Amino acid sequence: YSCTADDVVKTYKRKTCTTDHNHAWGAFFFNDDWICFAFGANNVDVITYHNCYGKPIGTILTRPHFLENLSIMQYKTYSYWHYLESTTEKMYDENGQNPITQTTNYYYDNVDHLNPTRTETTTSDGDQTEVKIYYPDDVGDLTGLTQVQIDAIDRLKKDDLCQPSTPIQNEVYKKLADGTSTLQSTQRIIFNDFNNDIVMPSSIQAAKGKNGLEDEVLFESYYPNGNIQQVSKEDGMKIVYLWGYNETRVVAKIENAIFAEIPTVTYNTIISASNADNDRTLGNTGNEGALRTALNTLRSDLPEALVTTFTYDP
Repeated sequence: YSCTADDVVKTYKRKTCTTDHNHAWGAFFFNDDWICFAFGANNVDVITYHNCYGKPIGTILTRPHFLENLSIMQYKTYSYWHYLESTTEKMYDENGQNPITQTTNYYYDNVDHLNPTRTETTTSDGDQTEVKIYYPDDVGDLTGLTQVQIDAIDRLKKDDLCQPSTPIQNEVYKKLADGTSTLQSTQRIIFNDFNNDIVMPSSIQAAKGKNGLEDEVLFESYYPNGNIQQVSKEDGMKIVYLWGYNETRVVAKIENAIFAEIPTVTYNTIISASNADNDRTLGNTGNEGALRTALNTLRSDLPEALVTTFTYDP
């Protein structure tokens, strides 16, 4: 920027308030300047100078740092937290009469995450049920977790995962007439870091009443993208899932087998055929038919397993 004759003598006048209070700024018809009109305001003129002020005409400024018609003021932005406080459900008989009402109130006891930590449900009969919900920020209130499990849950709160709203444990209580509560059931999800830098559930545990937690489902392995690969049920049955269509859809559910028993050639053929499936056919024709053929080979390879297969239309 090249300084002009006007620039080297240019000054700017503005108002400022020297009173130490909460300012309230505005412009009025009798004054073009913005002034503070709060009680006790003391508005005074402040002179600032153009960056070229006092310099020779023609001086080159590489960063003039000035803006014409710039006003700077402080203001506050107010935001509000909108949350679900209660819901009411009414069920009617076939004639639209005799409604049964169920009301649920929601409570938010942890300001660190503001997720619902408790719900209290009351029916028309007066029965009351309370459900307590624990999240990663609440694990300090839980017992029985190993340090490895706690570290995995803490990872859910990190920026790369950002899952602070993932429920870790639910407890269901029956509220009695005298105001006391009895624990009915507990369900807990155990998380683990599966070496490929993904934190996923490793098991689902459950308990009735005050009994100890026991494993209901074990998540034994995952694919690198986080899709579940193999689970084990409470009775010991293994279930394997094969994902196709570029890892977006389950193409096979295999019960009573493990992933290691699937021949590599068969697996690769299924994945390649599913990724290439872009048509809609019957039988063994077309790309979808090629996938059906590969899935039937899987059945032949695992005669002792129950194999359920899926194909999808584009």
